[in-house]
Amino acid sequence: MTGQQSTGYEEWSRAGWRANLGGAADAENHLAWLGDQTIPALAAAAAERAPARVAVSVDGAKLTHAELGEQAARVAGWLAGRVRPGDRVLLAASSSLGFVRCYLGALRAGAVVVLANPAYTAAELGHLVADSGAVLAFADAEPARRLAGLAQAPPTADVAVLPEAGVRPGLRGPARDVVPGPQDTALLAYTSGTTGKPKGVPLTHRQLAVSIRSAMAAWRWQEDDVLVHALPLYHQHGLSGVHTALIAGGTAHILSRFRPPDLVQTARQHRASVLFAVPTIYQALLDAGVPAAPLRDLRLAVCGSSPLSPALAGRLPSLLGRLPLVR
Repeated sequence: MTGQQSTGYEEWSRAGWRANLGGAADAENHLAWLGDQTIPALAAAAAERAPARVAVSVDGAKLTHAELGEQAARVAGWLAGRVRPGDRVLLAASSSLGFVRCYLGALRAGAVVVLANPAYTAAELGHLVADSGAVLAFADAEPARRLAGLAQAPPTADVAVLPEAGVRPGLRGPARDVVPGPQDTALLAYTSGTTGKPKGVPLTHRQLAVSIRSAMAAWRWQEDDVLVHALPLYHQHGLSGVHTALIAGGTAHILSRFRPPDLVQTARQHRASVLFAVPTIYQALLDAGVPAAPLRDLRLAVCGSSPLSPALAGRLPSLLGRLPLVR
């Protein structure tokens, strides 16, 4: 990220804090506080505060904050003998608990995560590997098969397999064992490539933390908030939902595939207070005629990733009881 882009990003953050806190001085103080941690350090702190609370569930399978912290530490310990801090690690998998622990473990080890759509072709995966310089990959079975056929195939581990314990027991500890600092690169996010080959955009831990924590502050996020969504975790919108749970010590219930009845049932079952979705999901919920009562109990519904049309926005109060917040 260039200096000019970074300056613009920080000014956006300051503007958000001025709007929500009412003063430039508060904005400056809180911006410094928001960015002084990393995602894995914040997750480790949350695990100490609320170890028994469910952190993430995917299609009903769940991990508490303590369990996720322990599993992420095992991934980090396994990676410590295979990658160096700053090395690129490709993650090509659908939403699962394995995805979450590999993502958090890679960050904890100081690696830079390269997110990949698991449906990418071999050529698309090859471009990401070559362009990012990925030295290792975590993947589901099918993208692993495509990766294995590349001329420069990185060693690939099954995202669903938890590494054996005992590699580096010290990494089981709290945030003091987290390798990266706020200024280190966390993600290499690739553009959609609509006008050429996808290009990698480096995002630091500080940028991730400032972005999601400022949004959480503006949305008055609390530890007891329960999020539900059916967005892919390899996209920033879906992944940011995991970040909220890891930071607040709350819970995110995720569906790996979107079906209107399943999303509504999950919201009802877990008494969800927040929904993350995109316009096509809101349209599908309306078209399916699902019972609106569980969604009207939400305190916050967020719409992102693509524009919300005025026509669709006009229909959503009948489903949500209000307009969604567009981010």
